[in-house]
Amino acid sequence: MSFDHTEFLEKNFEHLQSPQSWYSKGLNLRRSARYLYKATLPDIRRYETARRRASRLLERSNKDFATIRCRTPEVLPIIALYGLALENVFKAVMVHRNPKLIASKKMGSSLTGNHDLVRFADHAKVSLSSFERQLLDWTSEVVVWKGRYEVPLEAKKLGSFWALDHSIGDNVRSCTKTLEAIFDRGSKQLPPKIYKRRFEGYSILVRT
Repeated sequence: MSFDHTEFLEKNFEHLQSPQSWYSKGLNLRRSARYLYKATLPDIRRYETARRRASRLLERSNKDFATIRCRTPEVLPIIALYGLALENVFKAVMVHRNPKLIASKKMGSSLTGNHDLVRFADHAKVSLSSFERQLLDWTSEVVVWKGRYEVPLEAKKLGSFWALDHSIGDNVRSCTKTLEAIFDRGSKQLPPKIYKRRFEGYSILVRT
C-alpha cells in the first residue's frame, strides 16, 4: 500500500484547526504569559513605587519633570503572549461555531487577519466593553510590533511605536487581569468537554 504524502498533510492540517487544537495552544500561551508575568512582577512593583515617588516629588516642586529612578520593566512581551493566547481561544470558538471554516489545503480568510483581536472577538461573539475593545486594539499593536521588535519599518512610525510603551503606564496588573477575564469569557463559549479538559499527550517516534 503506497503512502499518500499529500493526503497525510491535508488530514493533519484539518486536525490542527480543530477547536481543541486552537484552545490547547491558547492555554499554553497563557501559561507562558503567566510565568513571564510572575518573573517580572518584582520589577513591576519597584517601578510602580518609584513612579509614585516621582509623582509626589513633582507635585511638591516647581519643576516640569521628575526622574523615575528605576529601570522600566519589560512588560510588552507579556502582553504579546496574552494577545496570542486570546487569538487562539477566539479562533477555537469560531471553528466550534462554524466547522466549515476548517479547510484541508489553505486556512480560510476568517481565521487570518494580522492579529486583529477585536475582529476575532466579534467573529467569536465574545462580548467586550468599550475599555476592553481599546485594550485589545492596543494589544494587537503590541503583538505585531513592540512585543517582538525594538524598531518599526519606517522612521515616521517611530512616534506611534514609542507610544505603545506609555499606553500601559503603571497599570500592568489591571491590564493583565482584564486580558485574563476576556480569555476566561472566551473559553466559556466552548463546550465544557473542551474548556474544562486538560490537554496532555505523548509524542511518538515512527520508524521510516
